[in-house]
Amino acid sequence: MNKEAILLKEAIVNSEEVKQIKRLEKYIDNNETLKKEFETLKQIQRKMVLAKTNNELIDYKKYKVMYEAQMEKVKEFPFVEEYFELLEEVDLLLVNVTKTIESEINKLLE
Repeated sequence: MNKEAILLKEAIVNSEEVKQIKRLEKYIDNNETLKKEFETLKQIQRKMVLAKTNNELIDYKKYKVMYEAQMEKVKEFPFVEEYFELLEEVDLLLVNVTKTIESEINKLLE
Protein backbone atom coordinates (compact mmCIF):
# COMPACT_ATOMS: atom_id res chain seq x y z
CA MET A 1 0.00 0.00 0.00
CA ASN A 2 1.39 3.40 -0.88
CA LYS A 3 1.88 6.21 1.62
CA GLU A 4 -1.25 8.17 0.62
CA ALA A 5 -3.45 5.10 0.91
CA ILE A 6 -2.04 4.31 4.34
CA LEU A 7 -2.64 7.89 5.50
CA LEU A 8 -6.21 7.82 4.16
CA LYS A 9 -6.91 4.51 5.90
CA GLU A 10 -5.49 5.81 9.18
CA ALA A 11 -7.49 9.03 8.90
CA ILE A 12 -10.71 7.09 8.48
CA VAL A 13 -9.97 4.47 11.14
CA ASN A 14 -8.87 7.13 13.62
CA SER A 15 -11.81 9.45 12.98
CA GLU A 16 -14.07 10.24 15.93
CA GLU A 17 -17.02 8.70 14.09
CA VAL A 18 -15.31 5.33 13.64
CA LYS A 19 -14.02 5.38 17.22
CA GLN A 20 -17.55 6.04 18.50
CA ILE A 21 -18.96 3.26 16.30
CA LYS A 22 -16.44 0.85 17.82
CA ARG A 23 -17.38 1.94 21.36
CA LEU A 24 -21.06 1.47 20.63
CA GLU A 25 -20.45 -1.91 19.01
CA LYS A 26 -18.69 -3.07 22.19
CA TYR A 27 -21.72 -2.01 24.18
CA ILE A 28 -24.03 -3.85 21.77
CA ASP A 29 -21.89 -6.99 21.93
CA ASN A 30 -21.90 -6.91 25.74
CA ASN A 31 -25.64 -6.31 26.08
CA GLU A 32 -27.33 -9.69 25.57
CA THR A 33 -30.81 -8.22 25.13
CA LEU A 34 -29.70 -5.73 22.51
CA LYS A 35 -27.47 -8.29 20.82
CA LYS A 36 -30.48 -10.62 20.49
CA GLU A 37 -32.63 -7.81 19.05
CA PHE A 38 -29.94 -6.98 16.48
CA GLU A 39 -29.64 -10.65 15.49
CA THR A 40 -33.41 -10.80 14.96
CA LEU A 41 -33.17 -7.66 12.83
CA LYS A 42 -30.41 -9.23 10.71
CA GLN A 43 -32.39 -12.46 10.22
CA ILE A 44 -35.45 -10.54 9.03
CA GLN A 45 -33.27 -8.40 6.76
CA ARG A 46 -31.76 -11.53 5.16
CA LYS A 47 -35.23 -12.94 4.50
CA MET A 48 -36.40 -9.61 3.10
CA VAL A 49 -33.43 -9.36 0.72
CA LEU A 50 -33.84 -12.97 -0.38
CA ALA A 51 -37.54 -12.44 -1.09
CA LYS A 52 -36.75 -9.31 -3.11
CA THR A 53 -34.00 -11.11 -5.04
CA ASN A 54 -36.42 -13.93 -5.86
CA ASN A 55 -39.17 -11.46 -6.88
CA GLU A 56 -41.44 -12.73 -4.11
CA LEU A 57 -43.29 -9.45 -3.68
CA ILE A 58 -45.82 -10.64 -1.09
CA ASP A 59 -43.12 -12.15 1.15
CA TYR A 60 -40.91 -9.10 0.62
CA LYS A 61 -43.67 -6.76 1.82
CA LYS A 62 -44.36 -9.00 4.82
CA TYR A 63 -40.68 -9.07 5.81
CA LYS A 64 -40.35 -5.33 5.23
CA VAL A 65 -43.14 -4.65 7.74
CA MET A 66 -41.48 -7.04 10.19
CA TYR A 67 -38.11 -5.38 9.60
CA GLU A 68 -39.46 -1.90 10.21
CA ALA A 69 -41.17 -3.04 13.42
CA GLN A 70 -37.99 -4.72 14.63
CA MET A 71 -35.95 -1.65 13.72
CA GLU A 72 -38.23 0.51 15.89
CA LYS A 73 -37.78 -1.98 18.74
CA VAL A 74 -33.98 -1.80 18.37
CA LYS A 75 -34.05 2.00 18.19
CA GLU A 76 -35.75 2.13 21.60
CA PHE A 77 -32.30 1.63 23.12
CA PRO A 78 -30.90 5.11 23.85
CA PHE A 79 -27.74 5.11 21.74
CA VAL A 80 -28.81 2.97 18.78
CA GLU A 81 -30.09 5.93 16.77
CA GLU A 82 -26.65 7.53 17.12
CA TYR A 83 -25.03 4.24 16.05
CA PHE A 84 -27.06 4.09 12.83
CA GLU A 85 -26.43 7.78 12.09
CA LEU A 86 -22.68 7.28 12.49
CA LEU A 87 -22.77 4.24 10.21
CA GLU A 88 -24.51 6.34 7.56
CA GLU A 89 -21.96 9.16 7.94
CA VAL A 90 -19.00 6.82 7.55
CA ASP A 91 -20.66 5.04 4.63
CA LEU A 92 -21.22 8.38 2.89
CA LEU A 93 -17.61 9.33 3.54
CA LEU A 94 -16.41 6.07 1.99
CA VAL A 95 -18.67 6.53 -1.03
CA ASN A 96 -17.31 10.04 -1.55
CA VAL A 97 -13.71 8.87 -1.19
CA THR A 98 -14.36 6.10 -3.71
CA LYS A 99 -15.93 8.54 -6.19
CA THR A 100 -13.00 10.93 -5.80
CA ILE A 101 -10.48 8.15 -6.40
CA GLU A 102 -12.42 6.91 -9.45
CA SER A 103 -12.57 10.45 -10.82
CA GLU A 104 -8.84 10.95 -10.39
CA ILE A 105 -8.09 7.61 -12.04
CA ASN A 106 -10.35 8.49 -14.97
CA LYS A 107 -8.54 11.82 -15.39
CA LEU A 108 -5.23 9.99 -15.53
CA LEU A 109 -6.54 7.55 -18.12
CA GLU A 110 -7.87 10.26 -20.44
